[in-house]
Amino acid sequence: MAAQLGNYVLETATAPGTGSFILNGPATDRRSFTAAFPNGGSVFYFADDGSSAEWGVGTLTIGTPSTLSRTTIIGTTSGGASALNFSGAVEVYNEIPAEFMPILEADGRLIVKEVSDWTQRQALGASDADGRYVKGIGNPATDQRILSLAKNKNDGGVYIKFDDQTIFRVGLFGDYATNSVVNDLSGAVVKRDVSQGPSVSTFGIVSQSGQPFCVDSAGVLRYLVKSPGSTPTDVPIQSVGINHQRIYVAYDNDRQAAWLVRSPAEGSSDTRVGAVGIANGVPYFAFGGDNDAANPLWLAKSADTLTLAQYAADFATSDPRVIPISGTHILQCFSVNVGNGSTDGSWVVFPQAFSGPPVYCSANSNGNGDAVTDTDYWCYGPTTTGVYVRPRNHIGNSYILAIGPK
Repeated sequence: MAAQLGNYVLETATAPGTGSFILNGPATDRRSFTAAFPNGGSVFYFADDGSSAEWGVGTLTIGTPSTLSRTTIIGTTSGGASALNFSGAVEVYNEIPAEFMPILEADGRLIVKEVSDWTQRQALGASDADGRYVKGIGNPATDQRILSLAKNKNDGGVYIKFDDQTIFRVGLFGDYATNSVVNDLSGAVVKRDVSQGPSVSTFGIVSQSGQPFCVDSAGVLRYLVKSPGSTPTDVPIQSVGINHQRIYVAYDNDRQAAWLVRSPAEGSSDTRVGAVGIANGVPYFAFGGDNDAANPLWLAKSADTLTLAQYAADFATSDPRVIPISGTHILQCFSVNVGNGSTDGSWVVFPQAFSGPPVYCSANSNGNGDAVTDTDYWCYGPTTTGVYVRPRNHIGNSYILAIGPK
């Protein structure tokens, strides 16, 4: 709250030292502080003992006696801002210090303090107002300053008033769906970049067919859905729509429709396709159901197909004895001579090393035509590169079968 001023307020105080002034009452023909200000009021004060003086803002406490505390000391004749030590009688009166006096410039202008807190009630300087509120932009020589901005209560329009007193209506307003002037398209102008061709002067809808059209600046009638060429069998399209999620174009004054996905012939056992699309990167046709699109037929599922690179990696082989059987394993079939000259039998090397221990190994006679060679074989000690094979009673040629990770 600002410090207060009152007329003819002067009292005396006796030896206040550096403390509050204990008010003795008003001098002759003067008013007391209690008569001019409320209890707790903030007031300007000067205190003068005849040889030195102090001025500031005090707080009045009404009572018996009333006191004026020295809340803020603005200055003293000693040049400081500390309370003077008055040891005798003092006159205490209400007046505004020079620090709070508004001073006019030589040309009559009043300079006010720059605003630092816009939430407070305070005077506003021209520079602050120009920087915060509506102002000119760009080139002052060509741009106009806005004086006011308001909404008209009658027509709902927003209006801007400029410094030359001209008024500009902002944007469009009103019910244009039923506005007779707007619906009369003969007076409407559609602007466009004429470097790309003629501009559109009017547009509308053919009353009988409902086909939208426009007329360009050269007077040429153009349908928004392109008209057919000179071929006699061509007909103009009046509209494009969707029925049961199937896209169609309508012609013959909207009395006939052609589906973009062709329907099967009458009496045919074919099923009508209701939709064509792509889901998760896989194209499909859809058919069946109320909307002819209940059942998808995938053209190819990525999980069920192999790329050329995948085929080469999984199935291609340069050795006919090595056959890939899955994405991770191979089967090796080959023949080799084995003997039983030692307890361990013969060490047989695989045509292609496995990446891990084989999961299956077996050996069989190649059937040389005698009972001796048709014998049992043992396979043991397999590694990634080979396996031990030992016949029970006769050496000879044997078929080896091994399965393991490739």
